Amino acid sequence: MTTYVEINAYGSAVIVNTNIHVDAIGYAHKDGNSEQALLEWFKIDRVQLYGALAYFYQNREELQQKTEQTIQQAIDEGIVQTDILEKLRKNSD
Repeated sequence: MTTYVEINAYGSAVIVNTNIHVDAIGYAHKDGNSEQALLEWFKIDRVQLYGALAYFYQNREELQQKTEQTIQQAIDEGIVQTDILEKLRKNSD
């Protein structure tokens, strides 16, 4: 069985041999962007897209928690402001 997603050194799910984050593809898809748009934006092929989307939807809760942890860490470290946090949270729902 071929694997299309791997966990990078930072603990993020990415498409194998790329720096393309699965959650970026998943949220773009969830927001209603077409398959063709995703293929063009991320410069990936259909197999990579479907692998990323399958991983995203199968692991959505885990990815959501990781996103929340990353956002909270950025707030705690003063990297991001709380108004930006609200925008990020709205986009991830």
